[in-house]
Amino acid sequence: MPLTRCISTHCRLTAYSHLLDPIPTVHGFISFTRSQQSARGYYSPRQRIKPIEEKASTAFHNTPKSTFIGRERELKKIWDSLRPQEPPKRRVAVLHGPDGLGKTRLAAQFAQLHSEQFTSVWWVDGSSKNTMLASLAQLASRLPTSEVLSYLSQPMSGGGILKRQSSMVSDYLRSSTDTRWLLVVDGLAGDMAKLDDFVPGGDHGSVLVTTTSLQPQVLEGEFHTVKPLSPQESLALLTHLTSDGAGEVPSSEIEEQAKMMLTRHLEGLPFALILAAAYVQHTGLSTSSYLSLYLAARRAAPATEECPLTTACKLSYQGVKLLNPLAANVLFFLSCYNHTNIASSVLDHAQHMPRIDALLQSSNHEMRQAIKTLQDFLLITVYSEGKSEFYNIHPMIQSWCRRIISTNEQKPQNIQATALHSLGKMAAAATNPQEPDRDAKEQSLLPHADEMRGLLQHASAIPSSITTLEAITNIGSLYQSQGLLSEAEGMYLHALDHADNMYSRWHPTTRRILRTLRRIRFQRGRMGYLIAQYWWVSVLFRTWELLAGSVLIILSIGTWLILALIIFFAWLVTRLAWMDGQTDSDQGVDLHGEKRGEERRSV
Repeated sequence: MPLTRCISTHCRLTAYSHLLDPIPTVHGFISFTRSQQSARGYYSPRQRIKPIEEKASTAFHNTPKSTFIGRERELKKIWDSLRPQEPPKRRVAVLHGPDGLGKTRLAAQFAQLHSEQFTSVWWVDGSSKNTMLASLAQLASRLPTSEVLSYLSQPMSGGGILKRQSSMVSDYLRSSTDTRWLLVVDGLAGDMAKLDDFVPGGDHGSVLVTTTSLQPQVLEGEFHTVKPLSPQESLALLTHLTSDGAGEVPSSEIEEQAKMMLTRHLEGLPFALILAAAYVQHTGLSTSSYLSLYLAARRAAPATEECPLTTACKLSYQGVKLLNPLAANVLFFLSCYNHTNIASSVLDHAQHMPRIDALLQSSNHEMRQAIKTLQDFLLITVYSEGKSEFYNIHPMIQSWCRRIISTNEQKPQNIQATALHSLGKMAAAATNPQEPDRDAKEQSLLPHADEMRGLLQHASAIPSSITTLEAITNIGSLYQSQGLLSEAEGMYLHALDHADNMYSRWHPTTRRILRTLRRIRFQRGRMGYLIAQYWWVSVLFRTWELLAGSVLIILSIGTWLILALIIFFAWLVTRLAWMDGQTDSDQGVDLHGEKRGEERRSV
């Protein structure tokens, strides 16, 4: 089918940059009328429009609009699975397959294609439990005002701010008179518990899930395996992305053959095709030259890494490193965080971080050039929201970068420690009681805090230092502020390990961490609120702990003393009895000898 040409190569590549990349998930609720959509012809996935009470049109959340090739059969199957029914009935569809096949973009295209049939579209990040809770919680600010006020008037229940706000959205979807909503759970983690714990119950609405897990614990629904593009679709995509802006000069026969061979080697993976096209366009190489580089890289790769997408990532990284070494370090740095919504402020902190061997130390101009290089190669996507700038990185690129970091002896210690320290500074600013919109800022950092928590569990290369200790405690305070006490306890335990490496148990810093740990553990029980609020109760409990410990020690010592006395007296009694027996025996011998002497004398 004919393809619409973009004005320039940059516009063309940008249009396809969302085909496989995760949809940016700054969680909001975008509302606009269909007349506004048709007037603009497109809409920005990052535009924020305040919600209206009576929504007469479809409300979208982070659903980018770009050119879409193929997948008509898959779209029809999804529609058959999620078509709203009368009477209302809950419908669930699951898109599963490896990274790089376009599951996220397929879900976004479905939401746009059937915007007339759904009254609202809600998009949440399902990569972990906390990211899903944060997604739902940040959507709470987009609920109708009447619903928010009604929920806030209810009695306060436990669970923290995060769970309360996420429950607000779930309850709204469950009890809303709007029965034709669509909830998209993007990137559901395979190790998640049940999706029932997060998806609102009820007998209405449609749920679309994307996941790489073969057996996700989801609601009852229909499974759809997302397959690679067909050879014709792959060639059409690559031809469109690598052609010139005007599209008037036909490619040579050699180039056409190279494109056909490249699409065959890339096995119909859309994201691999996009990376290849970006490399060709940015470096000025021909498709045949890129094919030669690709085949050489495949031959040099170990048998365990023979994957088209992995090879395409490696070639793009090598091209970036050759043009801008700083950009290569920035890519590794960003891969330490969650793959979506990475605030540019983490780079601002990292630029001025001491003792990082100049891996990220640079001027603002040099950092902007590094970001632009990564963006040109489509290794990251950049978007703005107000005055802030955010970055997204594809999960496949993130995984590849982390594998490279794990095999390097020096880079992990610097890159991962710098990422931890930068997030710690952001967490300290977000948890400041004077910070405006504190809850939203804290919730936006939770996905990245989860990544740091996993990094601390598996990375022993991060050295113990005052900055590391402060960063870990700041992230622990972030979890504690959002009511995630289990995660907060884990972070403070990591902080205690680093404090033990630096100080003694009687050092004020170590004692402060121990007090916080004790408070968190009490808060996880029924007496947590009392212990946290009244210092004298805490003093009583600490005194009781000391007394109880002393009593136990005394009882233990007394028990051993009594046991020793019993053993001693038993030995003494046994000894005396044995000595008495020996005395009686000696006396018997003497009497017997005297009788025999008397008998001899009488004879």
